Amino acid sequence: HARTLAGVEACLRDGLAVGVHAVVDARTVEGLPAHAALVLGRLRGVRRVSYSLPTRYFDNGRYRAAMAPLDLVRPNLIAAAQALRAGGVEARVLGMSGFPLCATEEPAPQREVTDGERGGRVLGAACAGCSARTRCVGVPTDYLAVFGERGLRPRA
Repeated sequence: HARTLAGVEACLRDGLAVGVHAVVDARTVEGLPAHAALVLGRLRGVRRVSYSLPTRYFDNGRYRAAMAPLDLVRPNLIAAAQALRAGGVEARVLGMSGFPLCATEEPAPQREVTDGERGGRVLGAACAGCSARTRCVGVPTDYLAVFGERGLRPRA
């Protein structure tokens, strides 16, 4: 981690456009607001931060253990994204590696997502009444196996 920070700082000193990607899992979810503060302080000049869910691991047991439930992710993810944006940094939280809409306060994308584009992601039964259902990428299939419907909050 120290070498990564030093590398980002060197890139910023050299005037390079820098974006940071952070994977949010059970180990990192509580630290999201502190991560945003780090970017806005020590790493001032970073232009974009992308937060995403972990992608599948070779070891499925470790992958499932690393997942964080959306009800714990949501407040930390929202706080980090809001802080970054207030500090002039683009914050990305949606997309194929990103979060379902109910874990964010992001506006629903205009474009609908087809089932074929979800790539191993699904919508839970709780999503049936969500107004943004057709524009959400959903959660990894393993999420439902580990947490069930926990944290899925349909939008009105």
